[in-house]
Amino acid sequence: MKFLTTSLSFFLVFPTLWGQNPALKSKWGEIPAADLAMTIYEKDSSATSVALLDIGNMSIEYLTDKITAYLDVHRRIKIFDPSAFEKGNLTIPYYSYHGNEKVTYLDVQVIQPNGEVQKVKSDNVFSEKISKYYAQKKVFIPNLQKGSVIEYKYGIKSENIVYLRAWKFQEEIPVRYSEFTIVYPNTLLYHNIDNNLFGRIQSTATEETFGRGIKKKRVYFVEYAPALKEEPYITTLDDYRDRVDFYLSHYYDNYGAPQPVIAISWEELANNLTEKDEYKFGSAFSPKSRSNKDLWEAFLAENNIENDSVLGIAEKALRFVSKKIRWNGEYSQIPRVTPDEALEKRSGTTGDINLALLALLKRAKIDAYPVMTSSVDNGRVQTDHPVITGFNSLFVVVKHNDKMHLMDATNPYIKLGNLTRKHYNGLGWLVDEKKSDWLEFGTHELSDVWLVELQLDEEGNARGKFSIMADGNEAMNWRRELDESAPKDFLKSSFFKGFTDVTFDSIQVIGETDYDKPLKINFNANIKGAAEVVNDFMYFSPVFHRAYDENPFKSTKRNLPVDLVYPVRQDYIINIKLPPGYTADELPKGERTQIPNNGGRAGVNCSQPLPGQVQVIIKNKLNQTNFQPEFYPGLKQFFDAMTKNSDIQLAFKKA
Repeated sequence: MKFLTTSLSFFLVFPTLWGQNPALKSKWGEIPAADLAMTIYEKDSSATSVALLDIGNMSIEYLTDKITAYLDVHRRIKIFDPSAFEKGNLTIPYYSYHGNEKVTYLDVQVIQPNGEVQKVKSDNVFSEKISKYYAQKKVFIPNLQKGSVIEYKYGIKSENIVYLRAWKFQEEIPVRYSEFTIVYPNTLLYHNIDNNLFGRIQSTATEETFGRGIKKKRVYFVEYAPALKEEPYITTLDDYRDRVDFYLSHYYDNYGAPQPVIAISWEELANNLTEKDEYKFGSAFSPKSRSNKDLWEAFLAENNIENDSVLGIAEKALRFVSKKIRWNGEYSQIPRVTPDEALEKRSGTTGDINLALLALLKRAKIDAYPVMTSSVDNGRVQTDHPVITGFNSLFVVVKHNDKMHLMDATNPYIKLGNLTRKHYNGLGWLVDEKKSDWLEFGTHELSDVWLVELQLDEEGNARGKFSIMADGNEAMNWRRELDESAPKDFLKSSFFKGFTDVTFDSIQVIGETDYDKPLKINFNANIKGAAEVVNDFMYFSPVFHRAYDENPFKSTKRNLPVDLVYPVRQDYIINIKLPPGYTADELPKGERTQIPNNGGRAGVNCSQPLPGQVQVIIKNKLNQTNFQPEFYPGLKQFFDAMTKNSDIQLAFKKA
């Protein structure tokens, strides 16, 4: 019996595909002569390669007792500079954990500029493990020439039909044409999450009869996507990449009734995580769970909490977990092991560690909750759909006296109330069995203050008394380094590495383990050759620590927003006593640069409070951390001023 494929001829609220340019598409092996002859990509003459086409076709199929997702991909890349293509290496990553995804076929060929077709042999194809969860097919392409076209196609079979493989229309090289088609039975209800910030993705949706069943078909395409290039201080490129994701929310049973596959609301998802103990959350939420009994007993064996306040107990729990269970470098928004198992292993993911912290707080009857979030390098949090795949990490909050106290046990040097940089993404989902909610949170200031009294001699050597202080996550960083090295080594490597001969004495570290307070270091330093002596002149650079060694914003224009993560404050005051007979030849003029609306200020002032003395005061304060591209020139100018202020040089003249 011959089955017909007939369109039901109605379109949903999407535009039609009539805007597609057929000239941008061609079948396997049919390379247009113009593409072979192409020497530059007209829409980006600086491009060293361009993806001429990238076609993906995904189908969801019933196979006996299970449903399987199949993805077929056809890609074609034009090479203008062979060195730009990673020396001819082609990689195809896939999720290999428990055999979830498998590459079913792979064909690769190279079409040389003269039209000669060279098949890439299987000897040049290798399987490579990337991590516990991912692997990749790696293809070495020999004889890659300027003007070559690489064409390849492959298939991926996946057992995961709930969260489908995302399709990315945009890459780090320009993409002339990208198209993604998905076909699935109408007994399944898929929701799509589009990242279409620039309005380039076009799409249609139809229902068609395939054989005896009706299937839904969606087609998405993008023409002439520009290269997505890395820029300093962004969250992640995926936040700005044209892409589409799908997840299965419902299926229809034999009676036509919709049955949820995942939670239909954030409240239901919170209930599933806590009361139903999905993903092992119950091991932390239950005060009497046997899976956190060993952790609790180990905590009590080292800590007396009988007379402690709520925040006092929270502080002890934070220190205990962060030092007993070290972060293994992996993220997870749900625990992979129980709290007791994490304690036994002495390491864990962000989810393992912070759920162990939550377990202790719950045992101590403290009002505490997990907060799912997305790490900075994982991108923005998705709030529209109740799925946990948009998250990849987790921290904890304690509610006390109408305040939210953030807690993150993945760093043993962190201050209660602060998060590590990886978690400062601004938004998280507070998982509450009674009332879940979205939590907005800001970053804490990176702060350091320098007070210096310095005496120069006629040979340019310096003897100084230093008092330096750090707060916020800057103090966390200093504490980590002090724990790993002696104070004099820390001072030398962090602030005086430009001097070949420097010695320290009278070093006093204050507050090294008092995490709730700033960290202070007082010391004396002898610095040989601190200043350069040339005839009757002495040249001296007075700044030993810079907020930024150089301006990270070097390009003349910016395409993506700037996310600096932390506000910054630096106060630097140095009083310099000159050698006898020396005077300041000419002091730099005081300058001040500001960002509008109290976004920041940078200023330097040099003066002579007394004869034979010079004072330099530098104050840098950055309050605003997010800037849209149109404000980039002002931000670049501000950073130019900050780095210039730190690079000042004083000239002293012998009378």
